[in-house]
Amino acid sequence: MNFILLLILIWSLGMCTDIRSFGYSFDSSWYTLFTFSYVHVSFIHLLINSCVFICYWRSMKGLINMKLLIPMIIFIPAASAYFSASSIPTVGASAIIMVLIGVYLTMPIPKKVVHEIWILTIISFIVTFVFAPQINTLIHIYSLLLSYVISLLAGRRIYA
Repeated sequence: MNFILLLILIWSLGMCTDIRSFGYSFDSSWYTLFTFSYVHVSFIHLLINSCVFICYWRSMKGLINMKLLIPMIIFIPAASAYFSASSIPTVGASAIIMVLIGVYLTMPIPKKVVHEIWILTIISFIVTFVFAPQINTLIHIYSLLLSYVISLLAGRRIYA
């Protein structure tokens, strides 16, 4: 919940000052690899990311080793942003959400649920790619795949 409060605080600051410079693009500063996830372009953007984050976080809390998950939440979105950089700055916590989804998909959950999440996620990638070209779909794909592979490689160590 503290993460959501931090996102709301940063979004509120954006009402008073231009914080879009904290988004990541080809020509932005190196530190924006770590700040872009906290900047949102609208309240709806913040609300959607927050709701999805809360759903996955609550499902995983207490089941996942936080000593592995927290570094994944920090470094996988940064690596994904680096490899998917464009001239339009990338902002939003959706790369973090994709990390949570990638880890969640490796948890011992029913196969039917795994298949449904994969299908919904792929559909979301297609929809954003086709109908919202301003969204950096590649960062979502990279974050999901990197977290999924790292979670599989971590095996039982990923669980609390």
